[in-house]
Amino acid sequence: MKTRKFWGFFLALTMILTINIFPASRVDAAGTRQVLLIQSIKPWGLNTNNDLLAGFQTSGVISGYDERTFAQVNAADFDLSGYVMVMIANSQNYSAYNATTKAKLEAYAQAGGVILFGACCHSTMPISINLPGDVEVSLDFQANNVIADPASPVVTGILSNHVALTNSDLIGNSCSHTSFTEATLPVGANVILRAKTNNKPTLAEYPLGNGKVIVSGLTWEYYNN
Repeated sequence: MKTRKFWGFFLALTMILTINIFPASRVDAAGTRQVLLIQSIKPWGLNTNNDLLAGFQTSGVISGYDERTFAQVNAADFDLSGYVMVMIANSQNYSAYNATTKAKLEAYAQAGGVILFGACCHSTMPISINLPGDVEVSLDFQANNVIADPASPVVTGILSNHVALTNSDLIGNSCSHTSFTEATLPVGANVILRAKTNNKPTLAEYPLGNGKVIVSGLTWEYYNN
């Protein structure tokens, strides 16, 4: 994939979430705009997610971010309600993503929270349970993806570098590692990208209660180093 355009895509993907996460119902009494990054392993050894969130903090888009592991989030006393967005990094040890995590994330979204779930895993540490909203995910290594929704702000570049993404930008060594079972996507879901060979969704957004979830099987951190 072409790094310059794909960075714009990743930035737009995150920006489309941030413009939706600041209603009064998602900001605590102190007016903070904290993001939770669930990450125990740097994806492909890279600091991409931290750099992106630090940049948002510097520019004032968010007030800061906390970095936690799945195990920490699963603790009974860990409260998600104070965060305006939960961002889950790709290429993690997903063995600690379990029924407890799923239930907490679903309750968070139902109450109006926004989740960006990086579900790009590999064969040694696959995701074994469904994603929030009961979306099925499976290993599906694809060199090429194609655009399913050319009007999506994630694709047009309007929220980032104003450079539109094209199918030629979605070509590379394992552009995506996972795909989602379309029949399990909640009502109102929008598929943004698909695998070229089998047409399965690799990037989709959907409502969940009063909130929103974006699920992705893309290798975005790798292409943004």
